[in-house]
Amino acid sequence: MKEVIVNLFNQNILTATSINTQFEFLKRHYRKVNANILVIGCSNGYKSLFFEKQSYNVTSIDSSKDNTILFKENVNKDCIISSYDSYIPDTALDIIWVDDAFTYESREDILNYLNHFATIIKPDGLIYCNFKFGNDYYVDGKLYTSFTLIDFSEFIKQSQFQMVDCLVTKDERPSRDEGWLHLLLRRK
Repeated sequence: MKEVIVNLFNQNILTATSINTQFEFLKRHYRKVNANILVIGCSNGYKSLFFEKQSYNVTSIDSSKDNTILFKENVNKDCIISSYDSYIPDTALDIIWVDDAFTYESREDILNYLNHFATIIKPDGLIYCNFKFGNDYYVDGKLYTSFTLIDFSEFIKQSQFQMVDCLVTKDERPSRDEGWLHLLLRRK
């Protein structure tokens, strides 16, 4: 399995260092082992495999059928095809992991997802999410939802969540000069 994880990290646009940084950020506030985690936007499966290696009980969903096929090929497990605001787990979740999956969503849709997540996460559970740091922008007509810390502080007031912690990092990909805003959220 270690070889599969290494290969997936090498194929992915984010590096192993990134997921380790994100995981250490999460562990500042959540240390429970065997936690139930929902990976939103599972893509090729590298994040799901990482969390399994950390002894988490992982459920993976993606709204893209193509991504779920890629996931199955890489991980040899099923990924659930579901929109982010309709998935209902069998048990309440400890963690919802949204790494990059909100990047192309409107702020209105993100609020809808967060309101749904409030119904499926435990009261002490955490949501990890990240956004490009800065202002929203478009490339070839495609929206890139971005936030500054001040913007997000105002935005989150419209939801059932509050910010627990934040971290701003530089993009670790070569030739990228942009930042990322990493957030941990908990229900109010």
